[in-house]
Amino acid sequence: MVRTEDPVRIVVPGAQALALARACTLEVDGHRWSEANVAAARAVLAAEGGSVLLDALRRRLDRSIPSAGWAVLALPARLEDEQLQRAAAGILAALGTPFFSISEAGRLWISAESTMAKDESSFGGTGAQALHIDAPNVEAVPEYTSLLVLRPDPAGGGASLLGDLRAAFAATGEANRAALRQPVFFEGRAEGLHGVGAPRMPFPVLEDDEQGQLRWVQWGGKMTADQRNAPRLLSWTGSQPR
Repeated sequence: MVRTEDPVRIVVPGAQALALARACTLEVDGHRWSEANVAAARAVLAAEGGSVLLDALRRRLDRSIPSAGWAVLALPARLEDEQLQRAAAGILAALGTPFFSISEAGRLWISAESTMAKDESSFGGTGAQALHIDAPNVEAVPEYTSLLVLRPDPAGGGASLLGDLRAAFAATGEANRAALRQPVFFEGRAEGLHGVGAPRMPFPVLEDDEQGQLRWVQWGGKMTADQRNAPRLLSWTGSQPR
């Protein structure tokens, strides 16, 4: 189940973004944004006007609300790149402690610019990518991941695909759901990451929580082209997410 639509944008007021940029640095402690930065950001967001932004963000991220679970934040374009990085991290601090999973010399954000020379499905790739979640192949799949866009896509941009994977897999037959609960699937690599636990390969696409409810759908579009999955995908005869 996939839909293409115009994104619902949450506009971050310029004064609020600038206040976050001034109050925070990009200093990290290990692989996490420093506690001092988290405290400073939350103090800014606790000031007048912060509750409006945070309420809008919570409504967009509440998975119990149909079509929610994601958000697009519009930061002021007049800010410099580092100011945008500080402001974006500051807003993320309302959800938890921002951290990087891919080590890049202690930087909070991936620094390399996107380029058409890279594989489309890799970090830094451009253009369309298959429907996926990030980090499906680790023990502790992050609750949220973020992408900070500083410049337009050199491939021209386009609409984003948003998929309700839970609904998609609920529509498959029980035999296929049972097959997808088997820890036999592969996706990419997961070495040298931070904050997401150990690599988990193979892993199940569907996994239930302690109450027997579907906890997470660990899916990446690249899995259909991964030869390690070929025997399993060939035997999967039900509806596939697209």
